[in-house]
Amino acid sequence: MRRRTPSAMACLFAALLGATAAGADCRERERLDRILNVDPAVWAPAPDREDDPLMRMYDIAGPWAVAVAIGDYAGAEALAGTILPEMDRLFETVDENADPASTENVYARTVISGVIARVALVGHRLVRAVRYGLIARDNARKLAELDPDDPRPDFFLGLFDYYTGLAPAWVRAVGALAGIDGDTGRGIARLEAAVSSGQPLAPEAARVLLEETRSADRPVCRYLPLARDLAARYPDNFRFSFYVSRERERCPAGGIGSAGQPPRLAPGCLEPATAAAVSRQP
Repeated sequence: MRRRTPSAMACLFAALLGATAAGADCRERERLDRILNVDPAVWAPAPDREDDPLMRMYDIAGPWAVAVAIGDYAGAEALAGTILPEMDRLFETVDENADPASTENVYARTVISGVIARVALVGHRLVRAVRYGLIARDNARKLAELDPDDPRPDFFLGLFDYYTGLAPAWVRAVGALAGIDGDTGRGIARLEAAVSSGQPLAPEAARVLLEETRSADRPVCRYLPLARDLAARYPDNFRFSFYVSRERERCPAGGIGSAGQPPRLAPGCLEPATAAAVSRQP
């Protein structure tokens, strides 16, 4: 059985009662929701998160992530050099103190190293991007070994597979000698699984599918319902309305695509009213 994502009411009870694993998932989703909806609160880090490396990571990388979420890659590139040193120090602290047998500690290392890799890639620090990308991949694999039912590795393994699969054939051949066996099709399949699982980073997996994959890798009509999900969930981010318009233009009237059931965002930790709005989208 796959790891169940907490419902909106379950997360509400978790928040009222204190701290649980489900509560941790909801806190992460709350931070991501603020980023994707361009909430000004992203620029106001909370001092009580100093002892929580994962939440601290969102504080450090939040403004960069907002720039990416609205398609401002020039702004994201400019921020990369500022936040990378602090992100490096944060990862070193987690890596030194984490319990290698704890799924939550392995997950924290996966997320933080994965974000560093993405920041470095946008900032054109390719060596650092590859280094931390491999660390994120290895930690995601470790997480899957510790708990085969946990869906959270899919996002990071999907990113790694997709981006390494985009490399020229000769680069992939050399990388295969070092155990780097990326594949764009496998990467997209894992990203779609991350969306459908309702895990904390499911909305970011949806954004990656619509923003960062090549148009040739997006079957006609397949991601129109997903674009509508994002636009309904994050109405203050104009980028997601653009996705809807773009995908609608690519999709013939009444077309539903021919690549099987499209991925849809699960309500996850959203408030019930917002979750209902998403479920009503055609």
